[in-house]
Amino acid sequence: MNQTSRFGDLHTKTYDIELLISGALVFGLSAAPGALDRFFDRWAARVDGLAAPASTYLYLYGQMIVYSMLATFVAHLFLRGYWIALLGLESVWSEGWNWDRLTIGPFTRGQLQRRVTSLSEAINKADDRASVIFAAGALLVVVSLHSLVIVVGAMVVGLLVEAATGLPGATSFFVAIALAFVPMVVLPLLDKKFGRRFDPQSRAGRAFNRAVGAGMFLSPLRWMAPLQFMFQSRIGERKLSIALGTAATVVATALLMGMLFRAGELRVDGWRYFDPEPTSASIDPRHYRNSGVERDGRRPTIDSDVIDGPLIRLYLPYRPRRHNPMIAAACPQLAATVAEGRAPDNAAGAACVGNLYKVSLDGMDLPASYRFTRDAASDFVGVLAYVPTDGLAPGPHELTIDAPGGNAEAPREIFKIPFYSVVK
Repeated sequence: MNQTSRFGDLHTKTYDIELLISGALVFGLSAAPGALDRFFDRWAARVDGLAAPASTYLYLYGQMIVYSMLATFVAHLFLRGYWIALLGLESVWSEGWNWDRLTIGPFTRGQLQRRVTSLSEAINKADDRASVIFAAGALLVVVSLHSLVIVVGAMVVGLLVEAATGLPGATSFFVAIALAFVPMVVLPLLDKKFGRRFDPQSRAGRAFNRAVGAGMFLSPLRWMAPLQFMFQSRIGERKLSIALGTAATVVATALLMGMLFRAGELRVDGWRYFDPEPTSASIDPRHYRNSGVERDGRRPTIDSDVIDGPLIRLYLPYRPRRHNPMIAAACPQLAATVAEGRAPDNAAGAACVGNLYKVSLDGMDLPASYRFTRDAASDFVGVLAYVPTDGLAPGPHELTIDAPGGNAEAPREIFKIPFYSVVK
């Protein structure tokens, strides 16, 4: 039997604490999705090995936590606002509404009277629903935070295994996550199905009990049991699973759609005759360093769309996750130097990265000498080539950058960078 907590009647006044927390969280987290997007864009393309999948998982769980909190506590604020509106009406007309003065049909009235009996009951229900939504938000946050902790723990395990044995850290990372979910998911399911067959005092029963106890060390129930058990016992395990699954699906869908919008895969604008990923050249300000747009360092760039000097400075990005395996295959001597722990030769490395690209000017192959550089605007590393403009006729020209895909088998990316030469 559950007993009343030592806080007595404080539960009747939780609304002011709920409003304070919800308001602060919604205000504080309103800029968090954009900040996480920028942080991920800035750092995800710089890493390889274990850090590549780990950064993606951290980003996804971080965004799910933020979206869950925003959706839940915005809904809570709306419900509390509705509740406050009802309270205000009760202070003006304490007797509530008069059914006899409502011009509605008898069947509609009968349906409504079964659902809305009085103003005081509507106020109490609104208060209860707001508190339940607040608790549901806390439950979602705890689940997401626990998953985030598991990912961080698996990343640490992967780094340690890689340092101790030389095994690929990414493999160790995924194995660690799988092993973490065994005690959290498999053991409770086995206990639910076969636990009653064991004698708690038998050797097998004691061993199984110790295994379940060890599994509880990683289980989120250590933190969310009070919240989950209240929902599970009051609304039913099936309804709780459906509600949590629906909430997770909605949040994941919103996150996925946001990623697709950012990548340009989804559009809601009316520019139906404009292709954002054209096969022919178009002026994309992200390819020109003087355009003023924010650069992420992952796109080839030149100085300007109007060239009036003797040289074009062509920047090509060095993307570790994408390029490192290709560099190891294309430049084995450089890879052997790094594997031996010696400092790499920057000149050889820049040439190797540059040769992964195929660059042409007006359809003619463009041989170039590359040097490593750091893009000042994005703080991203790449290679730089100086392309002479001698012999270029005044007028429009086009650079074509044939870039390697995500791996050796992936389709290559084609960037077309038009510019206008005014050199005489």
